[in-house]
Amino acid sequence: MRFCRRTRTGRSDSSGAPGYTGDYRLPAPSLQKLVSRELNVPISKVSGVVTFYFMFTMTPKGKHKIRICTGTACHVKGAEQNYRRVKGYLGMQGDETMTKDKFFSVESVRCVGACSLAPVQISMERSRAPHAG
Repeated sequence: MRFCRRTRTGRSDSSGAPGYTGDYRLPAPSLQKLVSRELNVPISKVSGVVTFYFMFTMTPKGKHKIRICTGTACHVKGAEQNYRRVKGYLGMQGDETMTKDKFFSVESVRCVGACSLAPVQISMERSRAPHAG
């Protein structure tokens, strides 16, 4: 059974598979069971991979992801305030991480490797930092 194909970008795409959800065509529990059965590995191993890597998620994500770095340098320079400000601007309240129209999702991530630019956010796969000056 073929449940995963390569896209032009080289990423795997399992969007045609049962149980597809969210960002990067991610494994919902039913898809995890399918992968476990097809690869003949325990479901615990599949679940371990899904929960270990940040790019996998079991919660839906918006079309455009905004990732705000909360690593040490960004934290010291106000990442938490930026996180709350972005969520407020997009109309998210409390624990919401996706806009009602499912266009944007906001998530806190650990160090993105741009500490000298802190605080940093990644929007639409581009780094953003306040301008010096």
